[in-house]
Amino acid sequence: MRAADFLAKSREQLRAATWTKIALCVSVVLNLLLAVAAVNRDITIHLPPSASADELVIQDADASQETKLAFGLYISGLLGNVSPNNAAFVERAIGRFVTPRAYQTYLQNLQQEAIKIREEQLTTNFQATDASYDAKTDTVEIGGLLITRGVTAVEQQTYRTFRLKFVVVGHQPMLDALSVSDDHSRLTVNR
Repeated sequence: MRAADFLAKSREQLRAATWTKIALCVSVVLNLLLAVAAVNRDITIHLPPSASADELVIQDADASQETKLAFGLYISGLLGNVSPNNAAFVERAIGRFVTPRAYQTYLQNLQQEAIKIREEQLTTNFQATDASYDAKTDTVEIGGLLITRGVTAVEQQTYRTFRLKFVVVGHQPMLDALSVSDDHSRLTVNR
């Protein structure tokens, strides 16, 4: 009797294990199908911006004009508001949005600026007044008032323009070119 009970239990366990193996194989096949579908899917990210009345759209290799303007305002805001205490933070925060092609130039310029700010104990404050996008050159231009203060409390005001060119790599807008110009003739006041 015991042998019959053992054989009956063995057959029952074999049937249960077969169904478990079939369910496991079906699960693996479905996961592989989902993985292939996810890799082949074209992703468009829609962001509801708080600073823009328009919709920000980032696709795999392109971004909308509004998205590039928003990133331009963000980066120019960081670059224009530097103090001795936050220079390293600004360097790290912007560094992750720079393409490898532009990284070395960007890093050299920013490090020179950071050294000057630390040595002379300067603080800069940038207030953007103009933001535009040129579709022909795919360039964002952010202009505004740059106020520089030193430890002597002397304040200098200059009109600064940031020209930024972005590329999109893997759904991430990246800074590919940056030029900064100061227009002293437009506004310069020493106090």
